[in-house]
Amino acid sequence: MNTHPIRRRPQHGLAAWGALLENRNLLVFPGVAALIMGVLAVLSMTLVVATGLFNGLTRQSGAQVTLDGILWMIGVLVVYRVINKLIGIYISAALVGATLMQGRDQRPTVIGGLRAANAHLPTIAFYALLTPLINRYVRNSRAFTNGRSGAAANQLPGLSFGRLWNGASYLVMPIMIAENLGILGAIERSIELFMSTWGENIFGRLTLGIETCLLRVVSIVPGVLLLIVGLGSQSLLALYGGAIVLLASLSAVAMFNNATSAIFQASLYNYSVNHHGAALDTQLMATAFNAR
Repeated sequence: MNTHPIRRRPQHGLAAWGALLENRNLLVFPGVAALIMGVLAVLSMTLVVATGLFNGLTRQSGAQVTLDGILWMIGVLVVYRVINKLIGIYISAALVGATLMQGRDQRPTVIGGLRAANAHLPTIAFYALLTPLINRYVRNSRAFTNGRSGAAANQLPGLSFGRLWNGASYLVMPIMIAENLGILGAIERSIELFMSTWGENIFGRLTLGIETCLLRVVSIVPGVLLLIVGLGSQSLLALYGGAIVLLASLSAVAMFNNATSAIFQASLYNYSVNHHGAALDTQLMATAFNAR
C-alpha cells in the first residue's frame, strides 16, 4: 500500500498534500476540476466583456460603467461560484471514496472514487448545501451544549462553539460513504468519533487552513497585478486576462484544498475507527497529540 513517508512537523497538512502528489490516481480529481474551472473562468469573463463593463472601466470609446453591466457581472460570478461549489463537493466525495479504498488495502482508482461519489452524491450534496444553515443555527443555539458536543466544549474552553461544531461534524462525508448512513446518523457518529480524536482533527484542519491561506495569497498576485496594469494603462486585454487568471487561480487552489481536506478526512476516519490512517502516517497521527 502506498503511504506518504512524512515523519516530521508540520504534520497533517503536508502529509495530505504529499499523499495527493504521490498518487496520480488521486491527483486526477483536482487536476481535471481545476482545468474545468479554468475554462469556465474564460467563458465567464467573456460574458462580462460582452456587457461592455470592461470598456467602461478602461473608458474606451467613451463607454461608462453601467448598473446593468455590474448586475450582469454579479450574476455571472454567482453562477460561477455555485458551479465551483458543486464540482468541489463532487471531487471531495470521490477522493474520500478513493482514500477509503486505500484504507482497505485496495489500490485507489479513479473509477472507484467516482463510483463512491455517484452512489452517495445526492445525500452529500444536500448536506453540503445545508451546512451553512446548520452552522448558523448551531452558532446561535445553546441547545446543543447539553449533549456530547457540549461536553467537548467544556473540555476545550479555548474554542468557540461554532468552531467546535465544525470539528465535530468534520467526518460526516467519509461516514456517509463508509457506513452508508444518512445525514443525522452521520452527524451523530461524527460527534462520537470527534470525542476521541479532537486533537488530530483540530490540528490537521489548522495546518491545512494555514497552507491554503498561503496558497491563496500567492495565487492572486499575478491576477491582481494584471488588473492593476489594466486599470493603469486602460488596457482591455490586461483587465480581461487579469480577471481570468484571478478566477482560475482561486478556483484551482479551492479544488486542491478540497482534495487535501478530503484525503485528510478519510484518513482521520480510518484512524478513528481502525487506528490506521490510509494515505497518511499512522504513527504521526497517533503521537501528534499524546500530551492532550
